[in-house]
Amino acid sequence: MKKRLSSQRQLWSCFVFLFVATLFFPLSAQVRQVESMNDNWKFHRGGIAFANRDGFKGYPEGVDQNWQKVQLPHTWNASDPFDDETSYYRGIAWYRKRMQVDELVSGEKWYLRFEGAAFRTEVYVNGALAGQHQGGYTGFTVDITPYLNTGDNLIAVMVDNSHNPVIAPLAIGYALYGGIYRDVWLIRTSAAHFDPTYFGADALFFRTPEVSEERANFVVRGQLAPLESANEAIRVVQVLKSPEGKIVWEDSRDFSAKAGESIRFSFSGTLENPVLWSPESPSLYQLESSIYVDGDLTDVLRNRTGFRWFELDSEEGFLLNGKPYELKGTNRHQDVMGLGDALDNSFHRKDLSWIKEMGANFLRLAHYPQDPYVYQLADEMGLLLWSEIPNLNFINPSEALTRQSAIQIQEMIYQHYNHPAVIFWGSSNEILLWSEQGARASRLEDLSYGAEVRDFIFAMDSTIRATDPDRLTTLAIHSSSDYDKIGVTEIPDMLAINLYDGWYSGVFEGFGRGLDRRREKFPKQFLFVSEYGAGSDKRINAANPARFDFSVQYQLLFHESYLRQIRERNYLVGTAIWNQFDFSQPHTGGSINHLNQKGVQGFDRRPKDTYYFYRANWSGDPMVYLGIRDGALRAAWTGSIAHPDLPGKYVIPVFSNMETVELFHNGQSLGSKAPNDANIARWELELEPGTHFFAASGDNKAGEKVVRDAFALEVVSKSLELKTGESLAINAGFHGAFRDAADEIWIPDARYVAGGFGASDGASHMFNKDIVFYATRDRDPLYNYVLEGLTSYRLDVPDGHYLVELFFAEGEVFEAGKRVFNVSVNDKPFIKNLDIFRDYGFASAFSKSIATEALAGKGIKLDFTALSGKAFVSAIKITKL
Repeated sequence: MKKRLSSQRQLWSCFVFLFVATLFFPLSAQVRQVESMNDNWKFHRGGIAFANRDGFKGYPEGVDQNWQKVQLPHTWNASDPFDDETSYYRGIAWYRKRMQVDELVSGEKWYLRFEGAAFRTEVYVNGALAGQHQGGYTGFTVDITPYLNTGDNLIAVMVDNSHNPVIAPLAIGYALYGGIYRDVWLIRTSAAHFDPTYFGADALFFRTPEVSEERANFVVRGQLAPLESANEAIRVVQVLKSPEGKIVWEDSRDFSAKAGESIRFSFSGTLENPVLWSPESPSLYQLESSIYVDGDLTDVLRNRTGFRWFELDSEEGFLLNGKPYELKGTNRHQDVMGLGDALDNSFHRKDLSWIKEMGANFLRLAHYPQDPYVYQLADEMGLLLWSEIPNLNFINPSEALTRQSAIQIQEMIYQHYNHPAVIFWGSSNEILLWSEQGARASRLEDLSYGAEVRDFIFAMDSTIRATDPDRLTTLAIHSSSDYDKIGVTEIPDMLAINLYDGWYSGVFEGFGRGLDRRREKFPKQFLFVSEYGAGSDKRINAANPARFDFSVQYQLLFHESYLRQIRERNYLVGTAIWNQFDFSQPHTGGSINHLNQKGVQGFDRRPKDTYYFYRANWSGDPMVYLGIRDGALRAAWTGSIAHPDLPGKYVIPVFSNMETVELFHNGQSLGSKAPNDANIARWELELEPGTHFFAASGDNKAGEKVVRDAFALEVVSKSLELKTGESLAINAGFHGAFRDAADEIWIPDARYVAGGFGASDGASHMFNKDIVFYATRDRDPLYNYVLEGLTSYRLDVPDGHYLVELFFAEGEVFEAGKRVFNVSVNDKPFIKNLDIFRDYGFASAFSKSIATEALAGKGIKLDFTALSGKAFVSAIKITKL
């Protein structure tokens, strides 16, 4: 079964295309002019009555002189989603800016275009409401002409990111940053111009209903803004230029219009032997659209456009330009550490460059339309796109939300309609994941709600099809049978599913088995894996990785297994990693609070090992990369008693797409290996404490060493034989090593044997991984796992004076008296009647210290006596005094 989809492609409208200075075209005075409005704003967080006015009630004129000076893009939530407060600011804020107008010419139009302001926006000019908008991820354009004065003008913008039951998203797993966080532009036009207010887009759309290698049929349609006076001598001209700049098609048409009338037009053309656009060859044509009045040029838009077509096949998956094409994809959230989502274009370019260099050819923009520049870059660089609106996790299926979501769809599609990169429009993501109370829903209890959800999704899907009949509709679900029960999975052209077997539950192999079961049940359904991933923390390493330990090793094992399973299933339309970058997730724990850690790159964009794993498998460029740099400091246990999770042997992975890889250690060759089917070669070797120099070289088929990589690995000795001032830090109950910001290595716990350390009873216990522990001093990984139910913990240190520090945070008990215990050190009482919830509250980290002396070869003994519930400890640190 095949579904043929004609495609349309064009880079978007002129004003956004102009935001790199070198792309500005010299224009005469009567032709549209576009300039940035990003500079010299005043900002105030909080609501103030009459802040839209120059001198507002209760305040002297010029009150904003004390407001914060900011440049756009700007958000007021760059840092507070990540602090120890229980929430971050979601509410009203104001922006104000002065604008000088030298002259107001009759018939000219002035517009402000906002690429994104979150989430409810009101725009005032000289105190008057000029326009408003709902939704944080699509742009909007406001006609400010009627409100301007010659000379000084006040632009005041109210932005509100508080929860609103009729503005999606309603339930989210990422920060809803507030602010004018994308570019703002001032557009000045003559009377006759292409309408810039059409759903926030310039009303000029390029459609290609039929494309092949031999011929492309296309349509250019659009409309002019309403004219204030009648005119009978209007000409619209279209010129299409090849990637080499040669004119390959042109056409023109004359129109007349009455006062207040908007001219609509449609041109059609045919191009023989078009140069096709693809990720490997993103060839772009240029469409120049012009308006002439009485022979004078009054407006021009210059856009780049491309030609391509695609198909879906139930056996072969995705076909591009008539050939089977593997969609190797990833997801992207738009925020960056320290900046939130208020990014200038250089960050967007760098992000997409990372993605392209990794070898991906597909990008899902999750879970919202992103900056217009992202779509432009995808066209230029060659990345196929999925763009979706932010209906996720839960909806309030009201008439108002349905209407507002439909507008978001139309704005998304019209603003990004012309891009050859876009192939999928998404209507929702995991819409049944959460309950109305904000908790994860295990099953759909309310069937009437299920029917409302289905009707809502049908309305969204229908809106997409009516707005753009040529691209695919899609939505993403999680692994719940409720979607099938209520009929949601039958609605879109392509169904996408988010799968995390081996992370949230199950084992790695459940991924492929679940897909095969669905394939058998729905053999004609086009299926895409829209998310898969596991969390990791560059600071955590584990010799024996396990689910939820956030080690770099476990994340790599997860992706290695999934990549193999994906390759075995040609029926998949495509797949997308979750996620390219770590991103904000307020109120969620893990090993780093308030962060989703499933990225193959960190929140700071530093690549993890998994990034190079995919580059080795997806990129055609020769590459070799030595792994285990994540948390490059390593601990070697040099005590007389072996440590099970610090075994003294290290696995050195090398990621390479070469025929063979040779590894060198301190200048000596350890031999050559052919990478496995996942393009990893591994060496296991013992490393003594000290600095180790590694190098790897890759050979191509001709036996030439064409690529090389090298780095130094420091191995630090750890034992109970401490010198004065030295410490031994133990992450109690945890099997991995963690390096904190002070370069302290918290080693894995161990079971006690004479001459070593550990408890002889108790068990490792993991609290809910999503708990946010507070006051951790960035040592979050110490509190996810605890050693619980222990009665004694021994450290067989040599005689001497020591400082013992014990770390705790309650992660399960919510009632005083439910967990109470005593702690003694070397038979001397240390902590009496410790009731953590009563004294410190839930999830609040703290530590207790005591000086002690080890005598007569007996070391240090910690005794835990449970008075109620089970005693536990999160971490232990001893320092030789």
